Amino acid sequence: MWVPGQAVLRVAVASVTFAAAGAALTIAPPESASPAAAAVLDAQQTAERARAAVRAGRFADALPLLERLRQINPGDHVTWRDLATTYHHLNRPADEAQAWERFMRLSPADDEACPAIGLAYERAGQAKEAAVALQRCIIALPEEAASRTALAFNALRRNEPEQALALAQAARARAPDEGRALFAAGLALQRLERFADAQLYLERAVALRENDPDVHYALGTLYEQQRRPADARREYERVLQLAPEHAEARRRLGGLAGGR
Repeated sequence: MWVPGQAVLRVAVASVTFAAAGAALTIAPPESASPAAAAVLDAQQTAERARAAVRAGRFADALPLLERLRQINPGDHVTWRDLATTYHHLNRPADEAQAWERFMRLSPADDEACPAIGLAYERAGQAKEAAVALQRCIIALPEEAASRTALAFNALRRNEPEQALALAQAARARAPDEGRALFAAGLALQRLERFADAQLYLERAVALRENDPDVHYALGTLYEQQRRPADARREYERVLQLAPEHAEARRRLGGLAGGR
């Protein structure tokens, strides 16, 4: 016998049963991912976080992520590049040099990283290692100028001005208007007491690198050697505009007649 509301009750019961079944299907835990897949996902997420931190200039945050990445995938050249950049900004030149070395083994034709290795060794006080690294760069990239320029400065620090001049001229043959190569050549000529030639190179270097206090300082010292105090004063004043903490420029400026 039909009872009012019975059909509604049956429908309601059926709906609840179906909903319960659906809920059971929905909340049933999926099959667990494999450890390998989880590791890949973790590496991808770590890489994204690390590179975002590098792009934002948050190098202290990037460092532990990058050091973890190099352990996960030591063959990833991008990780070593970002790690070298991070060490550079954190003033860890010895670690920076080693990171660039690893990067160059994986990506040997990179003409920006090559001189960076030598410069990092220089900042770490390892002039011999810098020279070896830069010589390798010259062999690997024979048409690249920056490594020759860096090696020219290395030769100047080793008090070898003739070798420095040859390297700077070789760099200029590949990049005639490379300001740092002109600067290195000018310094070498100044050491060799070829003052007229040094003036030509340093004045041209100043024109190309007008905001570089080191170039202005070198030109100021050359003008002093040429007994041109007014010109030397102008260069030292420019140095102090660009780098107020430059103690040698301030000392030399004070020693000039009428200096301050």
